[in-house]
Amino acid sequence: MSRARLFLLTAGIALLIPSGFRLWLYWRRAAELKGLSAQELLTMFWIGARLDAALLGLLFVPLALLLIAVPARRLDQTGRIARLYGLFLFLLLFSTEVPAIYFFRYFDFRPNYLVLDHIANPEVLSTVANGYPLLFIATLVLGLTAMTGLALWRLGRPGAHVRSGWLDRAVTALLLILSALAVRGTLDHRPLNPSLASFSSNRLANEIAANGTFNVLSEAYARLRGKYDTVASALEPLPRDAAVQQLKRLYGETGRLLGDADNPIRRIIENPERERPQNVVLVVLESFTARLIGSLGGQPSISPEFDRLAESGVLLENCYATGERTIQGLESTICSFPPLPGVGVVARPQSMQGFSTLASVLRDQRGYETLFLYGGQGIFDRMRGFFLQNGYQRFIEEQDFDEVRFKGSWGVCDEEVYAAADREFRALFARGQPFFGTILTVSLHSPWEYPEGRIQPLPEDTPRPAGFDYEELNTFLYADHALGGFIQKARDADYFKHTLFVFVGDHGVHLRGQRLVPIEEYRVAALLYAPELLKPGRISRATSQLDLAPTIMGRLGGSYRSTFFGRDLLRANEGQSLVPMIYKKQRYAGIRGSAAVILTGPGEYESLSIEGRPGPAQRFALGSRSEVHEQLLLMISSVAGIAEELLLNGHYNVGSP
Repeated sequence: MSRARLFLLTAGIALLIPSGFRLWLYWRRAAELKGLSAQELLTMFWIGARLDAALLGLLFVPLALLLIAVPARRLDQTGRIARLYGLFLFLLLFSTEVPAIYFFRYFDFRPNYLVLDHIANPEVLSTVANGYPLLFIATLVLGLTAMTGLALWRLGRPGAHVRSGWLDRAVTALLLILSALAVRGTLDHRPLNPSLASFSSNRLANEIAANGTFNVLSEAYARLRGKYDTVASALEPLPRDAAVQQLKRLYGETGRLLGDADNPIRRIIENPERERPQNVVLVVLESFTARLIGSLGGQPSISPEFDRLAESGVLLENCYATGERTIQGLESTICSFPPLPGVGVVARPQSMQGFSTLASVLRDQRGYETLFLYGGQGIFDRMRGFFLQNGYQRFIEEQDFDEVRFKGSWGVCDEEVYAAADREFRALFARGQPFFGTILTVSLHSPWEYPEGRIQPLPEDTPRPAGFDYEELNTFLYADHALGGFIQKARDADYFKHTLFVFVGDHGVHLRGQRLVPIEEYRVAALLYAPELLKPGRISRATSQLDLAPTIMGRLGGSYRSTFFGRDLLRANEGQSLVPMIYKKQRYAGIRGSAAVILTGPGEYESLSIEGRPGPAQRFALGSRSEVHEQLLLMISSVAGIAEELLLNGHYNVGSP
């Protein structure tokens, strides 16, 4: 067998592996791709092959160099080494492709930055160990590797001599050059990158075209170089002067702008009501999607406790998360800061000090004591460091809980966290100290662990929305039960009548659908609850997590310095909220009023309109572009561009009085 033939045989089998998994994904989801033309389907597989070749070219180069460099007298021994290298290559491919199937089943997209964000996190590793069939996956990987290795061994005829000659060596050298070119993927001035897969307006088609391992390695390379994705990589930014003018119009009506050149949205917000030193408890609920909330039209309705509270509170019927991860829900809810591409703000070094949060405003301007309670580990997404540096005086985490009755893969169960929070709040109120407490729940996480005997499990024939597991629904029911138990216990405490409770989901789950950004799936539960202080009601217009911090400050009355990007939802004549969101930390969408846009490329977008009331009947209908859509696009670009500038320059704060 010649050098070139051995190389082509090894490379051909290797390229077939990711292509085969791509074909399997297409077969499994073909019903959702019926709208694609034959040309689009061919493009999907062609782009996938290019991305596969770019990844595998890195591994083909050493093989080609080995075959070229070895002298003729050692070719037979080298042929065996080359086949062993091929076996290693197949093992590597199956070890990434097989687990990627489970990743895709849960997230409905290919592996990406999430792998890097969580690869060393103990909570995630515990979840993987407990929630996935690791033995089956390992057996399948080894079995498939053995089969392909046997095919290479037989087709390569290990008993035959590897022939040498100048022509054979020249052809192998040409294959080496082609492998190197495949890594670059293009002759353009910029090398190929994961964005090549975004060829269609059908989100699922783009995901099938992509290569998950290539996504992860590209993100890792960018991080090693200390480079984060920029707003300019996700949308067409406005010139700074034009963006500033947009923001002045957008936020000038919310307060008195200070004319600060460093931060154009610093302002004094003067509330008509006098200052009221009420306590504030903000509960950020893990994965609390509107899809399962009965009072928000969710089906199945498995939120009896939340729905009961909604009857006596102010329910935000159309509140949207800014992203699909907890870190994004925290930065939007607590910081009122819009989503940026790439690594979340909480984990960026530029935000580790002097970054405005609701906690810093309440601590510095109102004298509140601030504390954060989390059942998991504070190192997760660098939360502990960020919050302690930016307004929170205490951070209570997993290691701080004593005599825990139940602990899952992600940490202490919700009931334990709520019980600890209640004890803290009682003690602070007894001291006469106004407080701001933030609770981040953890129970609603795969592998769906919760204490036995706390809920009546749902009937096994309960209808499950796409992507949801049966035990996931039961865990959602438990999270709702724990929330109800917390409020029931708090009602007996003295602090209850003097406290504003705010509940909000951190992000949606199982973000599916064909649109490039599945906007509908970003809708989360959001409720302001203070029976002694707030009249019950519902807000049906589109709102964002960004609006919660300004709304809380509005209920506390008095004036304050602000740099928040949200609006006070309960203030008269406040105007419509801007609802920005980002998908996979790289593609923007937004809502304002009944208009919505999804960015499809530089300067390009889909225009949508919201039809029907919030709930299952509400839909985002594709429509013609209008001035309202154009203006919305300009607002999203302006907000994202200035937000990035404020982060990088260290100016996202209220400044000196």
